[in-house]
Formats: sequence, structure tokens, C-alpha cells
Amino acid sequence: MQQALKKAIIDYLDSHRHAALATVSEGGSPHVSTVSYVSQGLDICFMTDPSSRKAKNIAFCNRIALAVTEDYQDWGEIRGVHLSGTVEWITDESQLKKAQKLFGQKFPQVHKYLDGYGVAIDIIPFLKISARSIDYLDYSRGFNHWDTLEL
Repeated sequence: MQQALKKAIIDYLDSHRHAALATVSEGGSPHVSTVSYVSQGLDICFMTDPSSRKAKNIAFCNRIALAVTEDYQDWGEIRGVHLSGTVEWITDESQLKKAQKLFGQKFPQVHKYLDGYGVAIDIIPFLKISARSIDYLDYSRGFNHWDTLEL
């Protein structure tokens, strides 16, 4: 069961591109941002400007929640991934290069946008999410059905 669940989660993450990332500000206010992400297995990485609101919130509190889903018309088709965990800046050079390369491959348009700022992806910082608990929603198995993978 756990291997099948893990595979379903990985397949779902691999087939999507954007997620809603929830952080908390120093004042305790929740904040949700859309992030473009890359994943390899259960490792999820994204980039952001270190001066962004989400980066400032992460500096205060690195606990996050993330949701990946689509806009389903038929509730019986709803699938999604919800996870909670922590996030850290990637400091290991080989992990950072890997995240940058994967991101550039998944989102080739990023190069055009970065060129506009006169920078290349190889200087962009990335963050990595370490999930603690992942819920996989699958309403085809019944309304409000989900299975949880604890890590």
C-alpha cells in the first residue's frame, strides 16, 4: 500500500507544474503564493527572490504547507496532493545545480525572463521542501477520500 501510494504521489507531482505554497509571517498572518516547482521523487524544489514575501516568511518560520491540484468540474474526478513540512535554501552546490538544471528543462521559458534581468539560472537560489506528511486525494475512490503518507 505505501509503495503504491508513494508512486501515485510522485506520478501526480511529475505531471503538474504549479502549486500553492502556504507560509506564515512574523506577525502570524498566513500567506499563499503560487510557485512553479520541479520534483524528483518526493523532493520538491522551487525558486524565489530572497527579498520576496514568501522568502521573508520562510526566514521567520520554515514550516510550510503545499497543495497541487487542478480545476475539476466533476468532484468525482478530484485528485491532488497536499503536504506539510519544512523548507530550506539549497546550500549544497551539487543539489543546487541539479535543481537549476531540472527547472530550466521543465520551464525553458525561464531563460527568456531571466535574460531580461541580465542573469542566468545558474546564479538563482532555490529552496527544497522536506515533506513530513503527504495526503493524496482521490475522489474517484469516494467523496473526500485521501490516503496519507507519513515520512
